[in-house]
Amino acid sequence: MEQNDEFDNMVKDPKLIEQTRRMFKFLMDRTHDQEISFNDDQHLQENPEDSQFEEEGSNLLKWRKPQLRLVTLLENSFKIIKKHCDHRFVPHRFLNDVLHGFLFLLSESIQTSVMEDVGQQDFQSIARRLEKCLAYDEAFHLNGTRCRAKSKVEFIKKAWDGWVPYLQDEERSFRWGTYDLVVDAVWSVLTFTHGLCYWTFHELVNSHHVFQRVMESLFTQEILFRWLNPPRLYNENLWEHMFSAGSIKHTMRSLDACVTGAYLDTPFTHRLERPIQESVERVTRPKSAVMVSNETVAIASSIATTESTPPTPTPTRRRRSAAPVGRKTLEEKGLEGGGWCFQSSDERKKTIMRYIGLNCAANTIMKDKKYKKTLYWLAE
Repeated sequence: MEQNDEFDNMVKDPKLIEQTRRMFKFLMDRTHDQEISFNDDQHLQENPEDSQFEEEGSNLLKWRKPQLRLVTLLENSFKIIKKHCDHRFVPHRFLNDVLHGFLFLLSESIQTSVMEDVGQQDFQSIARRLEKCLAYDEAFHLNGTRCRAKSKVEFIKKAWDGWVPYLQDEERSFRWGTYDLVVDAVWSVLTFTHGLCYWTFHELVNSHHVFQRVMESLFTQEILFRWLNPPRLYNENLWEHMFSAGSIKHTMRSLDACVTGAYLDTPFTHRLERPIQESVERVTRPKSAVMVSNETVAIASSIATTESTPPTPTPTRRRRSAAPVGRKTLEEKGLEGGGWCFQSSDERKKTIMRYIGLNCAANTIMKDKKYKKTLYWLAE
């Protein structure tokens, strides 16, 4: 079949094809020069052209921003990265498009999936710490090649230290064709917040872990499926036009550099792991799915005749091999307010041993043998 549309050569899942088409139309329906609220009925009344896609079921009246406390925390995380990640490398317009694209995907997903919101108490606790983090002075600087077409980070400088070369983490950074652009960019923003805001969360032992756990709730089964099944366009340049980036690959690399900078002064050995099984390249679609037009089915059917995809397991959330140190245990050891949360027992041991090596000699509190012995106990 002749390829006369950028969508004709996408990944062979008709529902993803149709969903991406709707998301692009939604993004085109927004203005890039000003923020349009999803719930701004007055704007819609004054601008009836924003309902031009009503026949396809994708006008703004249908795609209202999910009224969830989780979404508020997500928006606050985007405010934090906009302040602390150099906009010359990661443009604010790109971040705005990513946020709105993800909220569009989320609004579709929760129509067919049950989603639990964060409780009011946890929400208030996390929100207060994000506000403190937003008030931080700049923690690091980026340096490299900057131009309108594309920017490339070469060095990261902590505000109180010298320049260090930026080395991309191949295992945890964005890989084109492996992960969905929108979903992975949002995960990078949350990971950035997790690292940069560690010291504000540090005031309350388990709040840092709660932030990680509740924000993972945003990634529903529908979104997890898309995460590991990125749509591929016949003309990949369309992504750059839709997401206000001169070069998507360089912008995502710069976003990765910001995440690296956010973890420079934390006790963690590496950033958060994606809440998916990275060894799975293809996963089966969840039963909850949006409807697809007959035209799209015909397009996908004609493509599928050239290649078939074997079924593979459904994505599952990553299992952590070690539970976080509990508040009661820390209080018993006299360490209330000083706990960390790790993703594995190995990371827990390495990080605490590293902390002992870096801080014991200089910190008078750490010279206390009882305190030091307790840290070794936590590392066991």
